Amino acid sequence: MECRIGTAGYLEMERTDMEQTTAQAIREYIACNFLFDDTADTLPDDASLLQLGIIDSMGVLSLLMFAEEQFGIDVVDTEVTPEHFDSIARLTAYIDGKRTAQRVLA
Repeated sequence: MECRIGTAGYLEMERTDMEQTTAQAIREYIACNFLFDDTADTLPDDASLLQLGIIDSMGVLSLLMFAEEQFGIDVVDTEVTPEHFDSIARLTAYIDGKRTAQRVLA
């Protein structure tokens, strides 16, 4: 796995394709910034990042800033909960929901 500094200043994996799903982007961010190896590929989408010790409160803050900058969403303080940030699946659903709401309101 090769990681590099991305446009938003975060480590990200080198990519050759232009399309990337929300879940793939989150998985790659976690791999490059928290796991530092290929174990992210075997991490189930519904695995608790907090319970497994992959992230802590500072990790949640890092994921929050990544989500805001990478996906152009605004995260409200009251939305920073395990229901939104505890797994790849939950964060994907949260981000995709926020992006859908933004498109509807636009």
